[in-house]
Amino acid sequence: MKIVVKYLYVWIMVVLSIMFVSCNFIIGNNPSDPTTEQNNGSDTHFTVTVLSADTAMGDVTGGGVYELGMLVELTATPKRNYSFKCWSDGVGDNPRYINVTSDITYTAEFYDPYNGHDYVDLGLPNGTKWATCNVGAESPEEYGYYFAWGEVVPKKKFTWATYKFMATGYDSWEGITKYTYNAFDNDGNSAIWYDMKGNFIGDNKTILEPEDDAATVYMGGDWKMPIDGDIGELMEYCNWEWTDNYNSTNVAGYIVKSKVNDNHIFLPAAGTYFDSDLNEIGTSGAYWSGSIGDWSCRYASYFYFFEGVIRDYFVVRHVGHTIRGVCHNSK
Repeated sequence: MKIVVKYLYVWIMVVLSIMFVSCNFIIGNNPSDPTTEQNNGSDTHFTVTVLSADTAMGDVTGGGVYELGMLVELTATPKRNYSFKCWSDGVGDNPRYINVTSDITYTAEFYDPYNGHDYVDLGLPNGTKWATCNVGAESPEEYGYYFAWGEVVPKKKFTWATYKFMATGYDSWEGITKYTYNAFDNDGNSAIWYDMKGNFIGDNKTILEPEDDAATVYMGGDWKMPIDGDIGELMEYCNWEWTDNYNSTNVAGYIVKSKVNDNHIFLPAAGTYFDSDLNEIGTSGAYWSGSIGDWSCRYASYFYFFEGVIRDYFVVRHVGHTIRGVCHNSK
């Protein structure tokens, strides 16, 4: 009798143990349950997805699965003639570094800095590329449009009275309304950028803003008018050869050849507009820069030439010159 009771007790304990294990399995304490660690916040791996908005323009690296808190480098590599613009969240750093905290996607955006316009790489130290044609021209020998400094609409009458940045009631340099600074020649005697006590009240702007830069407006991308440093490099690192008949077109001007490579640009002698008269066409050329003159607000910087003479200088802002765009993209 005692033996039967003993074995009955053992059998009951075995059954209870099996029931306990079964209950634990049913209520979710199974250590092999794949959702257990995630639900308890213990998953430490996340996916970083890196995409290119246009694989024809550029590639990306840095995507993968990383542990929580890792520092990851994302890189966007533009292809030839293209540039990186920004990431999809607006950040412009490239490469950029992120701390991994969750699954996330970044898309690199690229663009064409030249906006489809042809250019010449003259091997200049700062990487400046010069456009093959003047603004408004379709071939190197065409003159293109004529502009007053800071204007973006071509015209054929160039006076102070027709100048864009001119105060109502003025027809001389004293009425200039934009791009004014405390000039060395004391323009404050009569110019409107000084008050009655001779205090400077102008804007101190000396470089054209994009909306006033004809190269930017007409060519888009990163194109702009050259500044003084660009012109200085063109003179120093290139040989200038006068021709009366560029490529058998009967157009005179300078062939500007790089001292570093075999590339060149042609600058036609397009002349200058004074009032309604186009002067010295075929014998001289005059090209605006995007910089104001360094002596007086009434002037802006430019470079001009005729056979045997090439010089950068400054001239009154209302006259009509041609413009050759430059792009400082380094690709």
